[in-house]
Amino acid sequence: MIRTMKAFIFATLALVSWNGCASQTGQLVCGKILPKHASYVLKGKKKGWAEIYLLQNTGKEPITVNRAIAHPSASAGWSSQIDPYHHAALAITSPQFILNCNHSNDGKPTSCKPLRVCILKNANQWKVTGEYWLVENKATSDFSQALMQRFKSTQ
Repeated sequence: MIRTMKAFIFATLALVSWNGCASQTGQLVCGKILPKHASYVLKGKKKGWAEIYLLQNTGKEPITVNRAIAHPSASAGWSSQIDPYHHAALAITSPQFILNCNHSNDGKPTSCKPLRVCILKNANQWKVTGEYWLVENKATSDFSQALMQRFKSTQ
């Protein structure tokens, strides 16, 4: 299991270089997700394990990522800041999970263009369930360790 996790983390680091945000190393496949208008539409599964999305802020300013829903007070805890060149990982089970971006300094809406998102195509081998941030706002050097620790806690 540890060997599998180390292989995953190595592949994730290769992926985090975001070579077009699509990478295949061993059995890990991450597919690029394109924004729709000013937001990202992420899709979970109806049954089984959550989909896992990796996010990277490629811009020069921090971005606050929010879950867009009809009743914003019900989305407490979904907002997360991602600093420039930092990463996050998100587990999703909802059939449609919309992420919007805001400026971190004033909270005003902004384009999600600096945010790169990809989905781990075969993430069910890590048996993650639910909807939550797996890792938030980590530099590349800390991201792999944080993600590995999070996956260990789900086993």
